[in-house]
Amino acid sequence: MVINEKSLVQRMKEAYKGWGYTVTVGSSEKWAIYTPNWMVQIDGQGNVPNAVLALIVLHMGELPERESAYRIYKIDTGLVVQKEVFAVVDAEIKKLVERAIQTGNFPQTIQRTKLMLGSCQVWQKEQDLGIYMMDPAYTRLIDSKHTRAVDDFIYAKGDISSVYVRREIGAGEKEHIDHLAAMQWIES
Repeated sequence: MVINEKSLVQRMKEAYKGWGYTVTVGSSEKWAIYTPNWMVQIDGQGNVPNAVLALIVLHMGELPERESAYRIYKIDTGLVVQKEVFAVVDAEIKKLVERAIQTGNFPQTIQRTKLMLGSCQVWQKEQDLGIYMMDPAYTRLIDSKHTRAVDDFIYAKGDISSVYVRREIGAGEKEHIDHLAAMQWIES
């Protein structure tokens, strides 16, 4: 699995107290958990880590049914479980996944560096040395060395799971980013 289970549970807890997270289960038992900053997909309930299932049950009171979507978040007066229109949420997820495999935007291998610029970690593409500024809290979700970059996100895909993390657009000053992109920071 390309998902760091411990980090996923932490991100879900953080999201719960903020914007919330959305959980969906498709007709083929494909689970998706996402926020505006990241998304994970897992094939089959049997592959969803027990800690994640337990957290969803704790927040929702039950597991979601097939072909359903729920946004879960906390407000001052307590827990909110908001039923979403599954077809709309499913279309958004499919659009993101399809962008990762578009032939027009060939995904490039990208690697984590040890550099930080402000609160963002610097990631660098192997082919053109392009720089991605990423929130390290979200990239900890990725437990794979085979990470790809497409447009405004990075992703890792495995046999039963995948992780998508949005890039921090405009993080840092342009001159610093241009300087970093002119160097090779990836360790050989």
